[in-house]
Amino acid sequence: VVHDNYGGMRRIMDECRHREISRVGLTLSTDGHERTQRMVGASYWVEQRADGFFSPIPPLIMPAWQESAFNAWYRRYRPEAVVTSNFFLQEVQAWSAQRRLHLGHELQLINVNAAAAGPVAGIFQNPHAIGGIATRLVIEKIIRNDRGIPIQTQTTLSPGTWVEGSTLRAPRNPALRADAT
Repeated sequence: VVHDNYGGMRRIMDECRHREISRVGLTLSTDGHERTQRMVGASYWVEQRADGFFSPIPPLIMPAWQESAFNAWYRRYRPEAVVTSNFFLQEVQAWSAQRRLHLGHELQLINVNAAAAGPVAGIFQNPHAIGGIATRLVIEKIIRNDRGIPIQTQTTLSPGTWVEGSTLRAPRNPALRADAT
């Protein structure tokens, strides 16, 4: 039982589209990208090419935070919004503060694994819901007397929920919000 990383990134891109943010950049750790089976990056790539709205900014995937690499990537592509994960979140926040880029105004910041309530916009993956689903599946196996390793792998995806936060500007037309359609 895992978070639907592909669907979460689609939601992020939909939120950016509804806010008329076309220059969206993605930066992730190599480990995090691999741990999600590259689903965030795949969704990002597909959404960039879906309707021609988004600028083709390549993702920046790094094994660890490298400010020089981030600087070069940012200077070259000038993203309006940076999508990242908890692994690089503090570094991107510190980087923007050093440059006096006010989050939610000069730079939009979105987290693929945001807190349920907090200042950073993004997707709350809801680990309690994931744990509840996993528990239910184990109980169902016990009731069926289903033991041992399954013959075929089965994955259950749990959708996250959108967290508005203050690091992303409001939609220009609230009626077009992603969850209103």
